Amino acid sequence: MVDDEPWALRGVREIIQWEDYGFTSIDTYQNPQQALDAIIKTQPDVVFTDVRMPGMTGLELIERCREAGSAALFVIVSAYAEFEYAKKAMDIGAVSYILKPLEDTTVHELAKKLQNMLSSKKDSELVDSVRSLVLRVLTTGNASVLDATLERSGLFDKPCRIAFLAEKPRQVAGECFRIYSDLVMMILPEKASLQDATAGISGVCYDSDQVPAAVWQALVAYYTQRFYGAKGVLEYRRSGKSPGKLLEGIIQSAEKGDVMKAQTNLNQLKTFLLEERILI
Repeated sequence: MVDDEPWALRGVREIIQWEDYGFTSIDTYQNPQQALDAIIKTQPDVVFTDVRMPGMTGLELIERCREAGSAALFVIVSAYAEFEYAKKAMDIGAVSYILKPLEDTTVHELAKKLQNMLSSKKDSELVDSVRSLVLRVLTTGNASVLDATLERSGLFDKPCRIAFLAEKPRQVAGECFRIYSDLVMMILPEKASLQDATAGISGVCYDSDQVPAAVWQALVAYYTQRFYGAKGVLEYRRSGKSPGKLLEGIIQSAEKGDVMKAQTNLNQLKTFLLEERILI
């Protein structure tokens, strides 16, 4: 919360139990420049700010935070019920404009709105991170580390397996993410099984470092199933071999227009995939 008046800061902190809405830390600043520095450094989820403050207005604070890359939800708290202030605040990305003195009902409604917005935002970021990971593996085969969103998600805190399907099966425990219209990724508990499904599934991941490689395994198994039109669940088994050179040969042959060479490499890839799979 940013306001040059101490009583206003206390009012926002104490008017409701913010912990009930998932907010665990509330910092207050009377100096907007100090607030700006702290926002850039700590990247809070929500910022409440007054409009009229010495040295920097609340609207200027929002603009400078956005320029610095802040993704916070901004709320204007002002004693001035002026249309132009409210319009400008909305134009630069504030999610709400509330008036002093604050009312309990208004703040409770706002806190619930912020809670829902943050939940939706985090869900969207998680889906984007999963989709980005799958896209990197599909296009490059690069088993890179997970991004910060996935590391913080807790999805990989316990042993799990990665599976790919066209549709999420019924009555299966696990997190589900739609990657494309016909591709779903699931994060399954280690002992979970898929019934009446056509899927590719990885080996067990025991920590997050193994997840990108498991995504690759599950994709190879899934698209092998699709390629052969097979049914059931196919588990990828690692033998220490890699299809990387075969894939590279197919791409290079295709780029050169050498259809026969590309077909030869494709047949070798088929053989490799058949040797590497286990039907379960």
